[in-house]
Amino acid sequence: ELYHEMHTLDRFDQDYRRKLQEEESPSAAQR
Repeated sequence: ELYHEMHTLDRFDQDYRRKLQEEESPSAAQR
């Protein structure tokens, strides 16, 4: 149960970071 929560949180964190990176550098997101 706890491991599943951590895994979901990790995926959410990765998606959030990716979104931030795309906003910071739109040129990199277009590649």
